[in-house]
Amino acid sequence: MANFFARCRVRIALPTASNMDPEQMKRDLARFIAQPGPAQVPPCPACAHHIPEQCSSRCVSAAPSLSSEPSRYPIEVKVVALVFELSATRLLQPCWSCEGHLGPDGELWKTPQVSFYSASPLYIQLLLRHIYALTLQKRLVYSWHVVVSDFGQTWDLTYTLEPDFKHDKSIHLGNLQSDLQVLAEDLSVRLKALAKQALEDLH
Repeated sequence: MANFFARCRVRIALPTASNMDPEQMKRDLARFIAQPGPAQVPPCPACAHHIPEQCSSRCVSAAPSLSSEPSRYPIEVKVVALVFELSATRLLQPCWSCEGHLGPDGELWKTPQVSFYSASPLYIQLLLRHIYALTLQKRLVYSWHVVVSDFGQTWDLTYTLEPDFKHDKSIHLGNLQSDLQVLAEDLSVRLKALAKQALEDLH
């Protein structure tokens, strides 16, 4: 991972002492690393039948169990893996998602995306570095980024993971949904690995 950033590093001014707290960063990283995995505690809020060795986004109950309104709005099939993996971190809490949809004209109508809360802004940095690594590995068809969103319902910061189309001319829903699966692949485990690396760098 470090080699990826070494090849593409841009020199920026570091934050002043008043804008960073290394000890708090260490606590946040340690908290992230210490969270139980899906086999220990189910990430689905409404899980009623937890089977540790089978707990994954492929569980037939994952889509409704991850939703706050399962009967009306179960998590859509193409985005359920990403919602599950974010939920599995315990500290990145999805609050809205969409697998993407085409309009009557066959053009993209709704963009695939997941909105979520984060217990620390440092966890957004972990997610961004994961996305950056996948991009450098050319595993993603499109560029993806995390933006601050405002649904007007809370003062808590809400973030949205979404495609960044500024460099893309042709947009295909199937490719976007393929990216959703790549982003979700072992996400919670990979973010913990990044957190461990970051904690080592801070010591």
